[in-house]
Amino acid sequence: MADDIPPLAAVSPDTPALAVTNVNGRTHAAGYADVEFSILLVSKQFASAAAVMGR
Repeated sequence: MADDIPPLAAVSPDTPALAVTNVNGRTHAAGYADVEFSILLVSKQFASAAAVMGR
């Protein structure tokens, strides 16, 4: 993890999780899905996907 960014340094790499919400609004989760984390961990992936999609 990025030790120079405090919110990222505080996250344990031993807490993997996955959550998926279907079109009906039902969410399925696995792993440590209840553990809070910084948006910094996933924001780059969303920004990259939006750029690829031309938005």
